Amino acid sequence: MWSKSIGCPLYNAIVWMDARTSSVCKRLQSELSGGRTHFVETCWLPISTYFSALKLLCLMENVDAVKDAVQTGLQCEMTTEMEGSRHKHATWALQSSSSKVDKMCR
Repeated sequence: MWSKSIGCPLYNAIVWMDARTSSVCKRLQSELSGGRTHFVETCWLPISTYFSALKLLCLMENVDAVKDAVQTGLQCEMTTEMEGSRHKHATWALQSSSSKVDKMCR
């Protein structure tokens, strides 16, 4: 997850094979009326660990930096590639007038 506001990653990626979202999946399958197929009509995806929206929900529920960003309205986006994060940081750093960019993200 990437912060567009401060130009730093908020957390490491949750890749497509990562099963840390399985508890979120199980919870939603039991809570939502359609169970595993609840979202199929709207986005053609079943509730599964592969679904990126559930990865975002997992981050929002379990990572303090992401929780804080959501609560404060910090502009964020998820990147799907490691190179995407590097590219976004480089672009942000070049556009920023701050000389403290590297220090902020370490």
